[in-house]
Amino acid sequence: MLQKEGLKVTDVVVLIDREQGGSARMASNGLKLYSAFTLSFILEVLVKHSLVNSQVAASVKSFIAANQTFKQGDAATKASADAPAGSTSAAVGPEAAAAAKAAAEAACAAPMPPSYTYKR
Repeated sequence: MLQKEGLKVTDVVVLIDREQGGSARMASNGLKLYSAFTLSFILEVLVKHSLVNSQVAASVKSFIAANQTFKQGDAATKASADAPAGSTSAAVGPEAAAAAKAAAEAACAAPMPPSYTYKR
């Protein structure tokens, strides 16, 4: 879209790389992806602080691996490269969806560390 307006785009910056093929998709279009965090890193931190158990983390990682949006050289996936960013090419299984939901709920329910607590 930006390139259609005459801008030269060389880099893409995201807060979280879901690790589902976005980096490869960007590279196939000559773009470099930079992220502040990867989903794997976030999972490691959640497990380290006992906010998510290792079973949930493993389930989320399996979901990520099974739901790649772009695979280099895969004709069927390459054809979907024009799909909107963030779309997935595979259906979400109920177990993976439940695990992802549990991880998100656990992260949201966790108390804030003292250094981030709002004080009046």
